[in-house]
Amino acid sequence: MAFSGRHRAFNGAYRRTSGIGATSKECLADFERNFEQNRSKGSERTRKIRKQTYRKYVRAIYKPDSPRANPNAIKLGLELGHLAIGEVGRPSYLYDHLEDIAELSVATANIHHIILNEVFRILTLGGLFDVSPTTPVPEPVIEGNARALEQVELDGFFDLLMVRQKRTRYLLPLCLTLLGTGARKSEALAILWSDLPDLDDPTASTALLHVHATVIAGSGGPSFRQLARKRGPAYYLTLPEWLTTVLRVWKARVCPTDPDTPVFLSQRGGMIAPGTADTALSTATADSPFEWVLFGNFRDTVATHVAGVTGDSRCASAQLGHSEDSTVATRHYIDSRGYVQRVVDYSGPLSSLQPAKTGTKLEFLAA
Repeated sequence: MAFSGRHRAFNGAYRRTSGIGATSKECLADFERNFEQNRSKGSERTRKIRKQTYRKYVRAIYKPDSPRANPNAIKLGLELGHLAIGEVGRPSYLYDHLEDIAELSVATANIHHIILNEVFRILTLGGLFDVSPTTPVPEPVIEGNARALEQVELDGFFDLLMVRQKRTRYLLPLCLTLLGTGARKSEALAILWSDLPDLDDPTASTALLHVHATVIAGSGGPSFRQLARKRGPAYYLTLPEWLTTVLRVWKARVCPTDPDTPVFLSQRGGMIAPGTADTALSTATADSPFEWVLFGNFRDTVATHVAGVTGDSRCASAQLGHSEDSTVATRHYIDSRGYVQRVVDYSGPLSSLQPAKTGTKLEFLAA
């Protein structure tokens, strides 16, 4: 007849064991078998969870080799895989990267944040960093301020800018460039005069812009220009006529002697750091109805406007440089190397984004 045995607990008390057997020895043996089976179940579950997590990470990093895969999906390997550890391993760069992705998908930004945290933890423990670069980088959240500016808000904002901007003369043409292109702040700051090949051609009413670089905040040093966009391939786009005029006036104002000079320079004649531009904007809008405006709101405005005028969200994607495959309105251009390039051309829809009192703004830029 089977019976349940007893065993001594760590506190010295005897407890009835869950094992069953004809003798106490068999009872303990049954208990140990059951214990091992239950422990194995837990191990199997742990291995399964780890395998699922691994697959999730792989999907977040690599583009799947499948004809059904979304060609525009954001993959960590494509976004950062072409960069060196030293380029990626800066908190400011990681923060901007996650912030940009969060504009499109907070869930994707969060999984990128988790993976980058683990990668840099391993690299830090391996001695590559003293402190992990992801330590000060917050988890991506929905900020709630990503929205387009309405026309009356645009007029009020630029009127305020002309009154309040003092030493940062670049702020007005920078904001106008963002409004006329939809480029990211760091992409606009990286524009050289050589990226605008048509400005010196008086017969060209709408100039071309080559968007192919990004300004990166230096780690303890000056900012530098990286020949890669934060996300997406390099591309050409057509400026609306009003922005072409604005940049021609601005060029006449600054008189660059070298075509490889940045369009927007600091007071010291150096490249403007993204954080410096943020400070200039927040200073100009402080204690005003436009304190909420960030540079990203101009990108939202362009996307909303182009999609609304054309009735096709793919047009907005093309204008923002999300994917070459989404380009709807294109023309062709032979660049300085003799290559034929596709040019995104929504200068028509963007012409109606022209700010009020453009003549006054041109006079302000030329002064």
